[in-house]
Amino acid sequence: MRAQAILDAEIQSELRRRMAALEVCSYAELRALPAASTESAFVLGKNVKLTTFRESHPNGRLLVLVRSDRPIFLGFGSAGRTEGFWIDPSGAKTAALHEEIAEYYA
Repeated sequence: MRAQAILDAEIQSELRRRMAALEVCSYAELRALPAASTESAFVLGKNVKLTTFRESHPNGRLLVLVRSDRPIFLGFGSAGRTEGFWIDPSGAKTAALHEEIAEYYA
């Protein structure tokens, strides 16, 4: 496996760990999150930014996302992935579709 593919797989694993931690939170806990929060993590020696987004909608639903960003092109750009889910006030969760989260893609 190429070094870049290994790095991408490790970044994806970190993103999924963060998603799993959010998926067990209640609606109230998720609603209390800031609209956006970015943390740095070192993955295989590379500095990766992981941003959690929480977007409230008028119908009470929340869109919760995690986006990974790793520098490319000598730091002049970034690449990454975004994954997320919807939660409604009753606590029901559904996966967010690509079209719903496209604006958050790195």
